[in-house]
Amino acid sequence: MRKVGKLLWSGRIRLGVMTLALMVALGFANEHFSFVSHAESKGKVTASSSVNIRKEASAGSSVVGSAEKDASVDIKGQVTATDGTIWYQVFVDANTLGYIRSDLVQITDGTTPPTVSATTTTTTTPTQPETPAPVVNETPVAVTAVQPLSATVANGQKVRVRSNASTTSTIVTSAERGLAVTVNGHATGTDGNVWYQVNFISNGTEVTGFIRADYLALSGEVTPLTAEPPVADTPVEEQPVPEQPVVVQKDWDTQLQGDKWYLIDNLTPGQYDINMLITTANTNAKLYEESQKTVGSQKIAIIILVIFV
Repeated sequence: MRKVGKLLWSGRIRLGVMTLALMVALGFANEHFSFVSHAESKGKVTASSSVNIRKEASAGSSVVGSAEKDASVDIKGQVTATDGTIWYQVFVDANTLGYIRSDLVQITDGTTPPTVSATTTTTTTPTQPETPAPVVNETPVAVTAVQPLSATVANGQKVRVRSNASTTSTIVTSAERGLAVTVNGHATGTDGNVWYQVNFISNGTEVTGFIRADYLALSGEVTPLTAEPPVADTPVEEQPVPEQPVVVQKDWDTQLQGDKWYLIDNLTPGQYDINMLITTANTNAKLYEESQKTVGSQKIAIIILVIFV
């Protein structure tokens, strides 16, 4: 009986040790291998090239990361920007969140991301403060103002618009290929290349920044703003031409010579004493009157003679 008791006691101790070892092993495994996902949805990048992950739900917000085409992303939720655009809140890494425009991502697990607050843009572990982005102290380049000139983004699917004429300056936003912009100035960048200062409207907001010259197709020639624009010729007011008096060529005219008036014949030419003409006209009138009386008498005589005959 004493031997059986010892065996039972030894078995209980061995069972307890094994149980304790199993519990320690499970706890160790849970501590090191358990994974809790904070993502609400799964998605895939559908853009034709890489997309920027931004700090806030805005195209003008700073870039905190990027995702290549067909890359899988973990989506925590969605927010609606002030312009009505929907953005997905995604994990940049285990501690950092950012935003991708919803039309650049396809939901792959059939879920609908919940609506989240747009103010949650940094980290999922509040006990660790966010590391501020390094500040690049750049001296603004000297910009030569030009006459506003339209241009089109070219030579790339998406071109970065920077705050200064340098490839290391802050990215203001990106411009899609074919986007129309207005060139307001040009400068030589820190890289020795020519950069154009442009402005355009993006998501309802006016954006101003720099794009390298080889990424723009200009619509015309760049003209410095200091050059005076060509002045249109001012039409000279025509002075009215004075009307020339119309000279009417008369067939006859009168002219006083001495104490006599003469009738001037401009066609023949010739001149006649008006008094003589009047006297002749009166004489002819009397002769005509007398001849008319004679003709009348002759008519009466003829009529009488006809009657008698």
